[in-house]
Amino acid sequence: MPEQARRHLAVLPTPDEAESLIDLIYDAAIDPDRLGTLIDNWEPVMAPLRQAIHDGDLRGLQPFDRHAVRLRRLIDQHSGSATSPALAGIERAAAFVIGSDMLLTSANAAAARVLGAVVGEGLERLKLEPAERERLRTRIHGIIAGTEDTTAILRGHGPEGERGILLALRLLPGSSEPRVLVITSELDWPADLPDMLRDAFGLTPAETDVLRELSQGAALPDIAIARGRSVETVRAQLKSIMGKTEIRSQAELVRLTLSMLQMIPVNPNSTPLRFAETDQAVQPRRMRLSDGRRLDYLILGDPGGRPCLFLAPLLGPTRWPAAAESTAARQGLCVIVPLRAGQGETDPPPPYADPVRQFVHDVAALLEHLVREPVPVLTMGDESLIAMALHRAHPRRSGALIACGGTLPLSSPEQFTPMHKWHRAMLGAARYTPHLLPVLLEAAAVRLRRGEGRQILREVYAESSADLALVEDHEIAALLLAPRGGSTVALAQEMTRRSAMDWRPSLASLRDLPVHFLSGLQDPQVPPEILAQFQRDHPWIEFRAYDDAGQLLFLSKWPDALDLLNLYA
Repeated sequence: MPEQARRHLAVLPTPDEAESLIDLIYDAAIDPDRLGTLIDNWEPVMAPLRQAIHDGDLRGLQPFDRHAVRLRRLIDQHSGSATSPALAGIERAAAFVIGSDMLLTSANAAAARVLGAVVGEGLERLKLEPAERERLRTRIHGIIAGTEDTTAILRGHGPEGERGILLALRLLPGSSEPRVLVITSELDWPADLPDMLRDAFGLTPAETDVLRELSQGAALPDIAIARGRSVETVRAQLKSIMGKTEIRSQAELVRLTLSMLQMIPVNPNSTPLRFAETDQAVQPRRMRLSDGRRLDYLILGDPGGRPCLFLAPLLGPTRWPAAAESTAARQGLCVIVPLRAGQGETDPPPPYADPVRQFVHDVAALLEHLVREPVPVLTMGDESLIAMALHRAHPRRSGALIACGGTLPLSSPEQFTPMHKWHRAMLGAARYTPHLLPVLLEAAAVRLRRGEGRQILREVYAESSADLALVEDHEIAALLLAPRGGSTVALAQEMTRRSAMDWRPSLASLRDLPVHFLSGLQDPQVPPEILAQFQRDHPWIEFRAYDDAGQLLFLSKWPDALDLLNLYA
């Protein structure tokens, strides 16, 4: 037996300790509400395993390896059912879920587009008449308080206040916090449907508009008023529509329209980029990569301003606080934000590609497409690693690095020990027990899909008062919980790949670049002990530490980050 294996024989978890943790892993795979208990009990077993695995002793993995295949099947089974949460399958009808604090915990794309629904905001943002919103609020309060039936139907008026709208309310069972599902009769009119109606029946744009209003319950006089036409004109257009479609009644015509509406699939990778405190949705822009894949990106700030690059974290916001975006615009900064697969309609990397290296090359292609000169790169969280890889592979693309809550390569298992428990469990699993990582991620994803995102954030940042204060801010919470596509499998693969990469050459390449790290002393991933090591080992990096900030530092200290961007843009 190798000497290192003998040295760690005494510290490996006992069979009983391993089996107890395995039981908790199964519990979390079946019941995501048990994830917190699993995280609480993770470290006593995994701490000695990390050290042993680092030294080449893999014997401690054997109890877990025996369950890997069964756990994978269990995750697949339950994630398949869990992908049908309250809003699953409700694609065309505007629908949303609201919690006891009267804030939206989730909303489908139709609700965002038709009603102006914003996750993290209240009913006041909905495009309903004030009296209708108040009636809705009162009924939801009653359902949650138990003074009303658990289901209700309300009748009101739609966004324009002219046509009727139905709202079906239902208390959602099985969640830790009471929530109400609201499904409306308002439909999201697909952009492709007018073309389909034109190609199938030869309808004109005016006739398509009439058909749209008719299918949404508007009467002919209301359609005439809305279109600024006489009732006779609208009636003539309706007669033309019925002649072209060979349908004899308005009811049949509406039924045909609704059936054609369902024939147009909703793109599962398309996410409406709409956030709290942002007056308008930001429309993603698109480029075609050399292999034909789509890469979507956002432009924040001043589209004609001085370019800079923002690398959003894997699980973080692609948008900035509204004040930060408006300040960037006033300062003449054009902020380029590449979107990953699951954000906008960016295509995933080819199945054979390294997801990390592929994203780096995609970002470089985007910069080559948009700008010629090097640009300063701003990052959040461990996207600082991606910025390093970008500079090493494409040194002419970046002109400076400003890392907010950034991290540097970790070299030993001891560096995981001072992390806060959620970060330690997730990142440690990615590095040392990657076959267990999907259990943690899928359990968290199920809770997110159930609308428990705010509670998860509270648990993740419970030991960082600065981050916790930001989580309680409605605008920040909406940014952090903005819906995104993608699978936990792909996320686990990228996290595992990141943990296995040798980042040292990329880090060394930064020596010819101005590098600034803005670090919070309450960062759950880079606590003060690790930050002190980074400062000692890399004196050529300019570190700026904040007592009153954590990992989400950029969301509160963005003025300092913009000051640095302005130095190099």
